[in-house]
Amino acid sequence: MVGVIKLIQDYCAEEDFQYYIDPEESKWIEVHHFKGGARAYADGRVESALNFKLKAVMERKIAEAKAMEMPAQHDGQGRVIIKFATRYEKAPDLQAATKLLAVLKVREEEIQAPFLVYDTKFLGEDEYFPLQKSEYKLVLLLLTEEVPKHVLWTTVRTWDLGKEQHYRNAVGQYVTIQVGREAR
Repeated sequence: MVGVIKLIQDYCAEEDFQYYIDPEESKWIEVHHFKGGARAYADGRVESALNFKLKAVMERKIAEAKAMEMPAQHDGQGRVIIKFATRYEKAPDLQAATKLLAVLKVREEEIQAPFLVYDTKFLGEDEYFPLQKSEYKLVLLLLTEEVPKHVLWTTVRTWDLGKEQHYRNAVGQYVTIQVGREAR
């Protein structure tokens, strides 16, 4: 994992910002700015009550660093790979060409229960994928080009800024869907 504290400390040095690091366990760093400060945590979260621009810049720097660390998640044709542990009721023919149309960042509490049932139900079973709790989720909107019709479908992913940036870079492009053992 990217060293968030060191990354933000270096950013402060570049911009000549004052900062304060948690003296106990180095779990966070506060950046001081005349328009309001921000706090970055070692796990990559950033908080600011007043300076949303500073918060956004810090989040972007962390996401870029995480993206640089991410193992290549592209197939041999350069397509982004979207992995599934198993087949789901929602999924169309996964051998057909699939395009990523949109990436939506949504608060978890805004996602309705029927949508989660649709999105997480295993194929042919009365069981569901247990999504991790998180403040935000990513909803990927996909279009699979089955013959004779196209199928619009979604998948919900746990949010982190690096993952969001990774998927957003593939919007409008064909992706590769991997299921089960091939996804590992």
